[in-house]
Amino acid sequence: MSTPVSLSNATSPVVVSVLLVAVTITL
Repeated sequence: MSTPVSLSNATSPVVVSVLLVAVTITL
């Protein structure tokens, strides 16, 4: 997990933020 992978590092927070926004809009 400590390996600096551009895709993984960039995708994880984006997915989390999108999920949070989706949940917020749904609620």
